Amino acid sequence: METKQNISIEIKKGDSTFVFTMPIAASWGQAWDASFELLQAIKQFSEQAEKQLTAPATEPAVEPSAGA
Repeated sequence: METKQNISIEIKKGDSTFVFTMPIAASWGQAWDASFELLQAIKQFSEQAEKQLTAPATEPAVEPSAGA
């Protein structure tokens, strides 16, 4: 069994509650650095999703044959 102590930051948006945790031994500077890395990852995911939505389809969808 392992016991951990964390600081939890909860943010409520509408009906959803988002929880961010950090170890007690971490500094606020480390928390900012980790948050910035998370923000960069979200930005990359967003850019990839946008490219997929705006890219033309390269091949038409193939319908399975009825006799297969």
